[in-house]
Amino acid sequence: MIGEMVTDALRSARGVASFVLIALALASLGACSKPTAAPGTGAGPHPSAAEAGTDGPNIDSNDDVEAGTTASPRKGAPSPTDVAKQKALNAEKFRAMNEYGRGLLGSFRKRVYSPSRDAELRSGTAQIAVRIDESDYAFSATFDASLPEGERVTVESAPVNGEVRRGVERQVRRLAALSFSGPYREVVHYLPPTPVLVSPSRDKKHRVVTAQPHKHDLQVSYSVDERDMVMIRGTSVRPQADIVHFMWEPWRGRQLLRSAVAKDAGAHTEYEYDDKDTHGVVLLKRATLRDGEHSFDVTFRYESVEVGKR
Repeated sequence: MIGEMVTDALRSARGVASFVLIALALASLGACSKPTAAPGTGAGPHPSAAEAGTDGPNIDSNDDVEAGTTASPRKGAPSPTDVAKQKALNAEKFRAMNEYGRGLLGSFRKRVYSPSRDAELRSGTAQIAVRIDESDYAFSATFDASLPEGERVTVESAPVNGEVRRGVERQVRRLAALSFSGPYREVVHYLPPTPVLVSPSRDKKHRVVTAQPHKHDLQVSYSVDERDMVMIRGTSVRPQADIVHFMWEPWRGRQLLRSAVAKDAGAHTEYEYDDKDTHGVVLLKRATLRDGEHSFDVTFRYESVEVGKR
């Protein structure tokens, strides 16, 4: 059902297969399997433990050692000092990689349109009409920039709706958040506090930032182009990996999200915007989702929009 198109990040499946799934999925789109160091670190792809020589000396248990003597490491084996230095070097490389990857997503955030940052949107309300195939629903949404991020948008179902089909209100809330808060969190929906990895795409034109599993079996990769725009997102939750392609349109030095295409799922979403009767704030006017023969059309009508410095 089209109301359940959005991947549930807290799906109950577990295991390490998610890493394999997302790696294979992004490989078909040009992602490379080895993480790369951040520019300026002077380091190439990060070596594995075996390549880096971080394992301790491997002394054969059958080696003859005289009683009362101490065995010496095999010739060529790294000393404990060398091992410690290599571990410190690897830790610094991954620290720099994490900083670089988060910097790429931070740069992307600055480039996409944000109503509160770019138009000083303080608050707003909207009436939302939803049509799913032949069924109609009504919702209201409010936005308050003074609240913590993630709590600024609330959505309520109109009493006339009666029982709403599963997943519909979640989709409406997601689109209302995109309208009032901008597309950043619509695209970068998962970025835990754990370190991220960065890999070059196969054609070397994109950088793939991978947020690894944290507390649940979810991994997400973002393919960032030369403009620091996220063009592809891969989300892996066992037993599947979903790939979404994004299209952007420039608007007064910022970027508006125009479409999102999940090719494997056969889903296509188009976004339309308007700034009439909204004090010049560009807000979502209509979103149209197509999933095979099914449709999900959402139309926004804004009743009040307040702008101004905090």
